[in-house]
Amino acid sequence: MRSFGKILIKLLSFCFIFPFCPMLFTSISSAESVNLALGAPYTIDSLAANEHSYAGEEKGTKDQLTDGKYGEPSNFYSPPWAHFVRAFGRVVTLDLGEVRAAESVYTRFLQNAGYGIYCPIALDVSLSENGTDFMPAGTVANPVPTTATGEGGATLLAEYRLTFDRAYRARYVRLTFDVSVNAFCDEIEVYGESNPGDAAALSGFETAAPDKGLLDAGALGGPKDIICVHCGYYPEDTKIARNSVSSLMPFLGYRDLNGKYVDTMFDSVMFLSVQGRTESPDRKLTIDGGPSILSDWEMVLDSIFEESYNYDAVDQATAMLKEKLSLPDSHKTYVYLPMPYPKISDQVFGDLDGDGVGEKLETVDDCMRAIEWYLDRVAERIAAGNYENVEMKGFFFFSETLEQSRWDYEREIAKRVVALLHERSYQCVAIPLYQAAGFQDVDAYGFDAALMQPNLSFNAPLQKDPEGMMEDFLATAEKYGLGMQMELHHSLLSDPDLYASFYEQYLVSAARSGLMGTIHAYYDGAGPGMFYNCAVSGEKTRMRYLYDATYKFIKQTLRYPEQPLLQDEVVLTASNSGENCDGEIPVDGDWYCTYDIVEQPSHGYVRFDGARKTYRYSCTDMDYTGQDAFTVRVSRNGEEIGTIHFLAEITDGSGAESVAEPAESGAASTDGGGQGGRIGILLGAVAAAAVAAGIAVWAVLRKRGRKG
Repeated sequence: MRSFGKILIKLLSFCFIFPFCPMLFTSISSAESVNLALGAPYTIDSLAANEHSYAGEEKGTKDQLTDGKYGEPSNFYSPPWAHFVRAFGRVVTLDLGEVRAAESVYTRFLQNAGYGIYCPIALDVSLSENGTDFMPAGTVANPVPTTATGEGGATLLAEYRLTFDRAYRARYVRLTFDVSVNAFCDEIEVYGESNPGDAAALSGFETAAPDKGLLDAGALGGPKDIICVHCGYYPEDTKIARNSVSSLMPFLGYRDLNGKYVDTMFDSVMFLSVQGRTESPDRKLTIDGGPSILSDWEMVLDSIFEESYNYDAVDQATAMLKEKLSLPDSHKTYVYLPMPYPKISDQVFGDLDGDGVGEKLETVDDCMRAIEWYLDRVAERIAAGNYENVEMKGFFFFSETLEQSRWDYEREIAKRVVALLHERSYQCVAIPLYQAAGFQDVDAYGFDAALMQPNLSFNAPLQKDPEGMMEDFLATAEKYGLGMQMELHHSLLSDPDLYASFYEQYLVSAARSGLMGTIHAYYDGAGPGMFYNCAVSGEKTRMRYLYDATYKFIKQTLRYPEQPLLQDEVVLTASNSGENCDGEIPVDGDWYCTYDIVEQPSHGYVRFDGARKTYRYSCTDMDYTGQDAFTVRVSRNGEEIGTIHFLAEITDGSGAESVAEPAESGAASTDGGGQGGRIGILLGAVAAAAVAAGIAVWAVLRKRGRKG
């Protein structure tokens, strides 16, 4: 009986467990698919050089992507989250230790536009057995719209999942994702089986794209150095947006220290709408601000084509320069115009077709119709103006980034705008922010040129290591085929040494690399602008130096050796007649340096005269022949870089032979002429003293005359 009970208990237990056996077997089977990336080492590479620029702004470490720990979205600066800033994107390559059977990838990112945090628009995954040859395994689109925001400003969490079409043999798993401004990722997981078994072999390996090289100087068919000035609406100071003939002349022609125009300068003018402002207080012509409205666009057209200003002033200034320099009749100034940003809205934009009914911009197609209307009006204004000395080349693209954070159609409309401009034989030039999202793919949009801003003059994080930051800039420009915008900060007027040093770093870095030979835009501030202020500045000022150096930069004659090489000693010859001896301080290159006399001459005076590197020495001791000396300290950006010793050989300016140094007291006399000879010598000495006194008086009067 007891035996029968045991059998019955076993039977009932089996009957209870049996229905769950398939589940048990499934659980055991699925357990073999594990997170192969847990604890795996990895490397992180930036899509653009970032070591000396934004990398220092990244918070925390980058060693937590495979530690199995997840972060809280609301606390994105906490240790589980890895922080990335700009540089177009990152490439994370995981090493699974040995070949495995990889089946899927899972990772997480955050989004909070209020903090400039955006999910990658796309996540690309590729696989490799040897770490060299990678096969594309798939792409995951952003599961959260780029414009999405959390309730009450909360941070959104986006999960990226990619399951491969089959299990693949892989040791290395690579994730490539874009970084618009800030990106936060807390964990990367790779699921599969440790034993590769019959996993599929990799094939169809991707080929790494070669660097494009710097933007070719002939890419725009003429324009190479483009000065950016402002038009539009600025009632507080109308000259900000109204460029006159006189304010444009120092841009189009090189103005020497006497105010004479002796050569050409910038070959192109690009008009930007000042701050995107409009007469409508709640709207802007740029990506931000309220919805677009037709009357604001008409205001821009009126500003561009106002008589005697802006477009018309470029035409008149070019004609004047042609006359001054005897340029050929065919000489013209190239012009680029601003394009307002069309924003989708349910508000009325304006009457585009003249039927008396205002249209709305509710779709990208509607936006394109507004752009066509604008282009038609530009063509009409140019035809009516009969401008003879300008050549309309194209338009400035209306956005400095393609991050899609405010308008998710931004990349689509960019492609369509560029295509429309090309249909009408216009160019489209973009001037993106430093490492702005989307501009690593300039060819995908068809831009004729993308001239990236270094932003060193404006962005404090980039100013920590100006020289290194420009190395990052050069590497980025060479990799993606970009040109450069040179930037003069408006604070140059109040703090010339600091802000001149940033612009000088542009000049130095570009002159030492191929950047001087590519296409450039120049940001000038607003009316009449920094370059104008530099052009009319005094000859010894640092601002005038910037104008002169920019001229040499445009002509590609600017030179900056590794250091301003100094001679240890300079020998010069001067006379004791008081005549001036002029020379140039031997500093190699076009550096802006300052010079201080740290040791004055004993028998004369020295001062700097004319251009910054020239000096003037004069011997004021009319009785002296022999050697005189003075020492000059040379400094750059407030730091001494060396001293130069000047040795002056003083000769007798009267034409007589130099008098030998007097003998030491107590030396034997060699006079053999008796008392009469001594009297003659005495009279001669008196006469010589009288002559010397007369010469001294003459020198003093002459010196005072020079000072007066």
